[in-house]
Amino acid sequence: NNFRIRDKIPLPVNEARCLFGIADETGTLKPGECVIQYCSRENSSTSEKYIVPTGTLLVTKNPCLHPGDIRKLKAVYVPKLQSCIRDGIVFSTNGHRPSFNEMTGADLDGYQYWAYWDGEFQIEEVVKPLFYSLAKKTCVNQIKNELIVDHVLDTFRDTAPGIVANTDSVIADK
Repeated sequence: NNFRIRDKIPLPVNEARCLFGIADETGTLKPGECVIQYCSRENSSTSEKYIVPTGTLLVTKNPCLHPGDIRKLKAVYVPKLQSCIRDGIVFSTNGHRPSFNEMTGADLDGYQYWAYWDGEFQIEEVVKPLFYSLAKKTCVNQIKNELIVDHVLDTFRDTAPGIVANTDSVIADK
């Protein structure tokens, strides 16, 4: 199977996916619920077949550096949310803290989430997520080129997330 690129944990391709996350702006989903829709990779036919898994699943965002970054959610079927996603996951915005934010403090600005819905690989205990403090937001009257350059340079200088993720990968590979 060409989709099993890594042999570390050979999960069947139609039981897990990396998906872009979006928020349920309709407010339909309850806390701890999500909707997933993905394109089946069963055969190489040209027609696309989209599948909506339901039931318990595991979701995380990479890099997953803390056990609390793995969340156990309930995938549900909501027809009105199916039309807005293809190969994606819709997270509830209801409740004290959205599930996507419990995973490394993520927001929904382009992150990909790993989801697994078969029952074979499970976690015994769901660990409480860490509280990730929000970054201080600043407001400016006018965005100038200097401000953009400073932001890009500051981002390049902030190597801590990359160092932590690489160190974690090295330790995990041993």
